[in-house]
Amino acid sequence: MDGTVLRRVNSGQRFGKLVAENMALVALLVILLVFQILTSGRMLTAQNLNSIFFQGFQLMLGCMAVTFLFALGGLDLTMGNTIGFAALLGARVAGISIWLCLLVCLLVSVSVSLLNGFLYTKAKLPLFIAGLSISFVLGGFLQPLSNNGTIAIPYRYVSWNNSAVKIVVLMVVFLIYGYLFVYTKIGRQMKAIGAGEEAAVQSGVNTGRMKRLAFVLSGIVSGVLAFMTLLRDLGADSDTGSMFEFNVMVALVLGGMPMSGGSKARFRFAIYGALTLSAITNGLTLWGANGNIQNIVKAGIFIMVLAIGAVFERGKDG
Repeated sequence: MDGTVLRRVNSGQRFGKLVAENMALVALLVILLVFQILTSGRMLTAQNLNSIFFQGFQLMLGCMAVTFLFALGGLDLTMGNTIGFAALLGARVAGISIWLCLLVCLLVSVSVSLLNGFLYTKAKLPLFIAGLSISFVLGGFLQPLSNNGTIAIPYRYVSWNNSAVKIVVLMVVFLIYGYLFVYTKIGRQMKAIGAGEEAAVQSGVNTGRMKRLAFVLSGIVSGVLAFMTLLRDLGADSDTGSMFEFNVMVALVLGGMPMSGGSKARFRFAIYGALTLSAITNGLTLWGANGNIQNIVKAGIFIMVLAIGAVFERGKDG
């Protein structure tokens, strides 16, 4: 009898842990049901669910890329302006070749990420200061590069903006980045840095190299995002990529990613968070909320989730 009771208790504990670790997925389902009611049944139609997935395509890519930085307790404040800067430079060579356009987007984005990593690990600038400074510099170039207008790419490239290409890109990033994060020492060492950098150093982790690698991984996907944005919009302007890093940050926090990184960082949280934020944005749009209201709601949710997390952590420490 005692053994039966113990098994039931253990099963209950495992179930509770499973629910707690996947709370963002539960929240996503609740959000879908709430907006299903508020929008009179328009939220859960096959067409709208398809829209949520593809609207969240770029956000999922961004979240997967920044997961490595979040795991070691960092963030990429330059991502939005990097995407805009790379897209504008890529657009200027798109008429020559679509592959040259992709190459330029990748080279520019990776170069910015290397600069980020250098300032953070070699120049020893605080991450927030380094990221903000580079973001401001890049932002200053956006209007001159765009000539205060839109730099268009040839219309023939519109055929590249299709579901098949997006699914292939998403799956390639998911498989490669997911494998690196979950099954290799790269992910383990980055989480170790987030859990405690001094302990990670004593364990033999090259923290500087891991931090620079995290920025490079983010930069590669930023280049892909710049290219995909060009295909979607058939051009770029000074607003391309604007506030993208904020949406990524909100999505990751919604997905359950701890801001401090560490052992609790999970790759799946990037997918949960991106889909959750996309569902919120889509639901608010169906409900009739304008862009300003949507930004207020997203900011409010971000603050609320951080506050709840802080209270929970204090409760555990107490």
